Amino acid sequence: MHPPDRPPARPPAFDDSALRDAFDGVVRALYPRLAAAVHQVVRDPVAAEDIVHDALLATWRNRTAVDIPDGLPAYLYQACRNRALNYVRDRRRQDGTMVKDPERAEQVATRTAGVEDEVIATELQRALQQALARLAPGAREVFLLSRARGLTYNEIAKILDVSVKTVETQMSRALRALREQLSPWRD
Repeated sequence: MHPPDRPPARPPAFDDSALRDAFDGVVRALYPRLAAAVHQVVRDPVAAEDIVHDALLATWRNRTAVDIPDGLPAYLYQACRNRALNYVRDRRRQDGTMVKDPERAEQVATRTAGVEDEVIATELQRALQQALARLAPGAREVFLLSRARGLTYNEIAKILDVSVKTVETQMSRALRALREQLSPWRD
C-alpha cells in the first residue's frame, strides 16, 4: 500500500526501441519524397528540410497521442504538406503578398497530390503483397492465376487438376481474406 501523500507509482514505460527502429525505417524510405513534395510547395530547399524535420519530430513526440488510421506514410505526407502550406501562407503574410497566379497554385496542388497518391499506392501495394503472403497456398495460387495471369476458372481447374467448384471456393476464400486484411485501405 502507498502512503496517502504519494500517488501510486506508474508502471515503467515500455521500451521504444522497436517502435523507434520501425519509425526510423519508414522515415529513411520516405524522407526524399517528403522533402521533394515540400520543396515543390515552398520552393526553398532549406525550408523544405526544416519543415520535414519538424513534422517528423512532432509525429515522433506525439506518437502515443496521435491516431494514424491510414498508415504512417500517408500521415507523414499529410503532416508535411500541411506544414508546407502553412509556411507559404505565413510567408505571404510576412511579405504582404497574396496569390497572384492562381494557375501556379493549381499546378503546385496537382503535383503534391500526385506525390501523395504515389506514397499511398506504394503502401497499398506493400499491404497487398503482405496479405497475399498470408493466404492459404491453394487460395493464393487460384487468386494469382485468375487476377495476375487473367485465366478463367475453367483454365485454372485444368491447370491445377481440380474441379471448377474448387476453384470458385478457393477464389471466394482468397477474396474474403483479402477484403478483411485490406479493409483499412477501403474508403
